Amino acid sequence: MRNARGAWRMMLCRGLCQRDEQGRALRMAGTLSDTTEQRLSDPLTGLPNGAYLDLLMQEKLDGLPRPPLSLVKFQLLNVAQLFDGVAVEHAIAALRKRVQALRQRLPARVALTALPEHTFAMVLELDAVAELDRVLEPVEALLAEPVEIEGRLVWLSHVSGVAIVNLHEANSADEWRRQARLALASARQSDVGTRCYYSESLRQWERYQGRAEQMIRGALANRGVCCYLQPIVDIVAGTARGFEALMRLEDPAEGLINPGAFVEVAERTGLIAPLWEMLMEQALPVLKDPGMRERFGETFLISVNLSPRQLMDSRLLELMLAACARHGVAQSRLQVEVTESAVLSDPVRASRMLERMRAAGIQVAMDDFGSGYSSLAQLTSLPLDTVKIDRSLVLDVSTLPRKQHVLAAVVALCQRLEHGVVVEGVEDWETVTLLREWGVREIQGFFYAQPMPMAQLIKQFELPLPLAAAGASANDAAG
Repeated sequence: MRNARGAWRMMLCRGLCQRDEQGRALRMAGTLSDTTEQRLSDPLTGLPNGAYLDLLMQEKLDGLPRPPLSLVKFQLLNVAQLFDGVAVEHAIAALRKRVQALRQRLPARVALTALPEHTFAMVLELDAVAELDRVLEPVEALLAEPVEIEGRLVWLSHVSGVAIVNLHEANSADEWRRQARLALASARQSDVGTRCYYSESLRQWERYQGRAEQMIRGALANRGVCCYLQPIVDIVAGTARGFEALMRLEDPAEGLINPGAFVEVAERTGLIAPLWEMLMEQALPVLKDPGMRERFGETFLISVNLSPRQLMDSRLLELMLAACARHGVAQSRLQVEVTESAVLSDPVRASRMLERMRAAGIQVAMDDFGSGYSSLAQLTSLPLDTVKIDRSLVLDVSTLPRKQHVLAAVVALCQRLEHGVVVEGVEDWETVTLLREWGVREIQGFFYAQPMPMAQLIKQFELPLPLAAAGASANDAAG
């Protein structure tokens, strides 16, 4: 029922009927009880809850003529961490105080509702971005201010998502709610304080994410994880120092799928670990394969990538050592590759894990060096055997003098720090000769070989002649 202020109230109706001997009603008596607080209120903040928001959204959508409408959601990201170790009553009091301040920043007839996971929502009768900015900026400014808890100031981090109703389309409350959820999820992928508006591209992104997860699960169920190998070539000795084991997925409908299409989803869903374990079951036997040993010797390495999630797993080293023992290979012939982003989430913990790996004989390489802002700091602080220089520093280096200066300096720095150097992404002879002049021995790139299955590698890949011995014929030999 609506009250005199126009707000919804949830009522419990109960009654009794007195009848005569023929069953005819003589009189009725009953009660109406207001149960709004129990059914439509959030007990923590005292605000209306999600059930109230659903009623409000449906009412607005059913209105004729339909007004301009936007659903705004914002989420407090760090409430749990900030309130950890604080008296519960003080934390709740601080949150309620901030909620009351938020309500005062909103127009009088706008209801602020509380949703799970420290999320709040409101329906605004606006559909122009400029007008939404005018209403939301004071709210976001308040959220950026610190709150006082037990005499200390703490800052809340937030993001927000907005779904504007298209008046020319039939909209349901479920669809409107889904659009706001996608906008909020997109904002969480960006910086703190971001506000994201729903667009059709977000719906396409969601569909892609869903397809990618199903593709991963299908590959795990049907053993569709494939191991491709790309040589790491020692151009001075004319040998293969090792092979990077690269993951591919075999999908019945789409064929072979590259990592760029599924790694992010695998990391987010936690499916990266079973994918990696299935890859290892194919990569480690390469070290003992008779064809590989006959072609490339007994000392080459297998190099595998570690994701940020795996690097933080305390069981990782034990899993790796158990896999090596199961396949009868020495862990000294295994190399792990980590990126700067994998380390940055917890540098101390990551460094300890890498130290344990090196102590067990496993070699450690930093992958994609030069693609992140913190590369130089990581060079001096992490336990590394090898640095793999990212292709972004190599692309067009033979024709860009300024890029040559940067790459030469990076190579020299790694050499002075006594790290092994592998240059990735090499695609032409001019770059090979330039790198050789700087003392680079190990190269990985399409110039020598693309990633391929082991059987194809044994059959097709030809090692180049050593550059020091090949002389003028090195060009032809390397090709």
